Amino acid sequence: KVYSVCGYVPGGSTNALYIYDPFDDAWRAAAPIPISGGADHCNVAAAGGKFYVLGGGGGLASGNTYEYDPASDRWQIVGRMPTPRSASGVGAIGTKIYVAGGSGSGGSLSTFEVFDTVSRQWSRLPDMPSARDHLTAQAVNGKFYALAGRVGGRLIPDTEEYDPASNTWRVRALIPTPRGGLGSGTLGNRIQAFGGEGPSGLPTNTYPQNEEYDPALNTWASKASM
Repeated sequence: KVYSVCGYVPGGSTNALYIYDPFDDAWRAAAPIPISGGADHCNVAAAGGKFYVLGGGGGLASGNTYEYDPASDRWQIVGRMPTPRSASGVGAIGTKIYVAGGSGSGGSLSTFEVFDTVSRQWSRLPDMPSARDHLTAQAVNGKFYALAGRVGGRLIPDTEEYDPASNTWRVRALIPTPRGGLGSGTLGNRIQAFGGEGPSGLPTNTYPQNEEYDPALNTWASKASM
């Protein structure tokens, strides 16, 4: 299933949770996240059959970590992130959720932290090599990849790889089209990065590009645009 939580609506931020079932081709409303006034630019991930919101903007500025149980349709607070922030890069490896960069009280961050969903403890890890927000992230073959993003009005092309086994980062090939606010996914041990915003040259200032990163070869390839 696909989970959509928080974000912007015409009246401001929302706390709504909607769940899409592709087999029924239908959406349904579920229990809203218990944040008065809602939240936006939330950091979300799934691990161990649960859905997590780990910081965000608006009502989530406190850095509270929320866990949603689909079986009971209930939310609970299960932690508090050391560095509250929004618009981060988020990825899950096993039962651990990694949160990279984002927008905090001091601006764009390089801060990197992990939440253990079993122990419900946060830990600080080595900072990303480059600070940024509105990036995207994915996990492939047990490694975490932070992709693109922005600092103020400057778009960041950086691809950086974190290896939990060695607890180290390394710089990888630059994304061909730097952008912020982009989406991503994985297929066949490769990462697809699509869309985004910035000075694209289009009237919308958004990007239709879809570019694929192969971690094994450390190469980017252009695919069919949206």
